[in-house]
Amino acid sequence: MPVYEEKEKVDGQKRYFIRTYVNGKQITRHNKLWLGRDGKFLAQQEENRLRGMGADITNNISFNELTDKFLEESKTINKESTYYTYFKLAEKWVRPYLGYKRTTQLCLNDFISWREFIKNSNISTRMKNKCHNIVSSILNYGVKYGYIENNYEEKLGSFKEKIDKVNKEEKIKYITYPEFKEFIKNVDNIDWYTYFSFLYLTGVRKGESQALSWDCIDFDNSCIYIRKSLTPKTFEGAYKITDTKTHENRKIDMDNKLKNILLEYYDLKSKNEHFKMTDFVFGGFSTIDFSNLEFKR
Repeated sequence: MPVYEEKEKVDGQKRYFIRTYVNGKQITRHNKLWLGRDGKFLAQQEENRLRGMGADITNNISFNELTDKFLEESKTINKESTYYTYFKLAEKWVRPYLGYKRTTQLCLNDFISWREFIKNSNISTRMKNKCHNIVSSILNYGVKYGYIENNYEEKLGSFKEKIDKVNKEEKIKYITYPEFKEFIKNVDNIDWYTYFSFLYLTGVRKGESQALSWDCIDFDNSCIYIRKSLTPKTFEGAYKITDTKTHENRKIDMDNKLKNILLEYYDLKSKNEHFKMTDFVFGGFSTIDFSNLEFKR
């Protein structure tokens, strides 16, 4: 709501101020006469007047232009991998269907129709909800900056999957330790043996494991420092080393089993004359190949 209460009351009455957007720019107004119920009404009238000043310019843009503005802001506040994901989703699933429409013409039926298009597409419910989230975020941006009045997609909610279609086995994303032992005993390549053991015994994210370098492993104190992550989602086509997903560093204690596995691997790798402590643990000078990490049934 663009009409807000001031922190302090005047003679026991609430005092109001307005904060709104005109042509994409934030405007804040205070008035000592905006007291009580009548004052709130006056503040609302002023807010409506200000929005009306920019209506012809602000609202007369296409959904494509609104998407561009949203992505421009996203680029400044999100990691490149997040921005890259937003960009790709918008290009494939949003612009072709909604992009040509003007924000002044958008209505609930436009998004009901768009959802039918998404619903009938051969994609998972998870992907459908990614599409829902990006459109909802674009609309939130539009409401925030005064380009549109409603987030219709938020009202319609996320996509649901019928319970009788859910495969419970597919929801299980972990394996027991006996199952892991059965699996790892059949891995006879030391690189993959070490990598899979590391993943299972630490539980780190794939990108964090790929960005791990030897100088982040403290064998003396039996701990591993997770300080960075690796993302393949870049516009340049090459991977990038970034902060962790939560932008926080972590310390993981090594048990003797993991420590011995990594020590053996370190002894092997460090014999290379070009070895450096800044090398990737899994890969060496360059990180492990992404294509080798994609497993399909």
